[in-house]
Amino acid sequence: MTDPSPFRSLDFWIAVGVALLVKVKTSASLGPVKVITSMLVAAGAAWVASDYAAQTFGVPLPIAAAGWSARA
Repeated sequence: MTDPSPFRSLDFWIAVGVALLVKVKTSASLGPVKVITSMLVAAGAAWVASDYAAQTFGVPLPIAAAGWSARA
């Protein structure tokens, strides 16, 4: 289930982006530094852990990436 491209597929990044938008919009009050930090941590978590989550739970890679982005 691993993504063959070194930079992941477009649907992977769309799922991560949507999850990040929802996360930032629903947070009570985040300053610019916290928003940037949150985005970097969420993207990193999705990059590292989405393969494992997709295999473990049997979901497509973009869904696992969105889950990790929203969780991180």
